[in-house]
Amino acid sequence: MMLTPAEVQALRFARAPFGKRGYDEDEVDQFLDVVAQTLIALQDEIAMLRLAASPDAAYGTSPAAESQMLAELDRIKQRLTRLEAAHLKSCPPGRRGWPGRGGNRHPRYGQDF
Repeated sequence: MMLTPAEVQALRFARAPFGKRGYDEDEVDQFLDVVAQTLIALQDEIAMLRLAASPDAAYGTSPAAESQMLAELDRIKQRLTRLEAAHLKSCPPGRRGWPGRGGNRHPRYGQDF
């Protein structure tokens, strides 16, 4: 069962029977306030993390946002191409390709580059 801040704040402990020792109601109430505030903070943090993790959070859903995202992907592809070319140039002849694997095949996709 999921405990909510409102449930914690609404909780009241029964008083101890006459002649027996019980809990100090003020201490219990203070503790419940701390627990409720902690739950509120955690729920807020979870909501922010879910919002930040959504695909629409970074670029939005408008056509302009989609164009921005596609432009960013193009920049990433161009940078990757430059990095692969620099890697090939830095390898001695006969050792071109990905480290530890012969040839010019990508280790995961098996494509020549």
